[in-house]
Amino acid sequence: MRGIGAFLLACTAMVSTAQATSIELLHFWTSPSERAALNVFVERMQEDGGTLYCTSRKSEAALKNYAINRITSGFSPAAVQWHGGPDIEQLTTLGITKPLEQVVGPLDTHHLLPVVQSLLQVEGGTGALPVGLHTENWAWINLPIYRELSLSPPQDWHDFLDQAEQIRAAGYRPLVVGSAAWERTLLFLTVLLDVGDIALYQHMIDATLDPAEHGSSLSTVFQILMRLRDEATTDSPNHKAHWSASTADVIAGKAAMQVMGDWAKGEFLRAGLQPGRDFACMPAPGNEDVMSLVLDVFVLPEHTDDTIYDAQKALVDVVLAPENQKRFAQIKGSLPVVDGVAADGFDVCSRIGMEILAKPGRSVPSLNLALSRDRISRIESAVQKVWEDPSFTPSDAVEHFMAEYGAL
Repeated sequence: MRGIGAFLLACTAMVSTAQATSIELLHFWTSPSERAALNVFVERMQEDGGTLYCTSRKSEAALKNYAINRITSGFSPAAVQWHGGPDIEQLTTLGITKPLEQVVGPLDTHHLLPVVQSLLQVEGGTGALPVGLHTENWAWINLPIYRELSLSPPQDWHDFLDQAEQIRAAGYRPLVVGSAAWERTLLFLTVLLDVGDIALYQHMIDATLDPAEHGSSLSTVFQILMRLRDEATTDSPNHKAHWSASTADVIAGKAAMQVMGDWAKGEFLRAGLQPGRDFACMPAPGNEDVMSLVLDVFVLPEHTDDTIYDAQKALVDVVLAPENQKRFAQIKGSLPVVDGVAADGFDVCSRIGMEILAKPGRSVPSLNLALSRDRISRIESAVQKVWEDPSFTPSDAVEHFMAEYGAL
């Protein structure tokens, strides 16, 4: 149990004086599998004679606010978890953070995956330290429920809705969805990819949706989303909890399916379940050959203390080491950000993701990678409003969404 002990000792407190290879990381990885994955880096830092001190917040928004307040007040952490995307360029443009090369010196980036390099390029170099490449449009299915009911995994959302009545009649919740706006928006995006494929999704990303041209498709998207909302309605106290509580409902056999990023896999594995035997991992219905990308990164604020620089450089080396990348990805459910990591040891879920990502033109950026936080918030607000107001018709929903969207 060395790993758990190391995490508790190294990742629950800060120190007031930095040691030569000690570093403080702010993060929002709070589920058991996320903490276990982070512990890969914690243990390796310890083996190299350093310490990774961790300060966590329960949500991404809370963490970002806390981090920016710390940085702008002159009490910068050494590293902060973030998502790749426009935020990274904005942080460097505003001088809140600097390119890695200006913080830790020359950086060998040739072994990073090309897609990772392209997502982190800013003026002056690499905007952040890449940690893990995620794909977010997955369905996680309780296979015992599907076997009991003699059902096959759904091919698209219409197929799933046909199955939902049978699942509910057997006493199970067909679909579990948390109350957070981003979770409902993730479900919305999988329906969008099912109905309109990459083309419709790209129009939304590019702010080129046209009601005259795309209104019918959007109406179908919202019609399906409203039916999914009805199948996901629950009085469970878990539905407002952390996303992992919804995953736990699928693990426990209370619900048949959850739509969640590949980070959910870590919860299944931690519970002792095996893909193909206890649960199915597959792209969300109708998303069978497209993957939506999310990139976890650490931003490294600039420090005047040379010992902090040394610790930041040590963290870069630890995070990008291929053996650490592989172990981290296996636990967290992500894919390595570096080239040359052998596929052996990765399960069927990871191999599915790798195969799709290898297909030209079949990956799309997640909202976090493509849009500013303000634009994402408007999309999430529109979806949340439609989800929570049962009086909306599909045409009402399209009108409301376009009104929010038109203000982007």
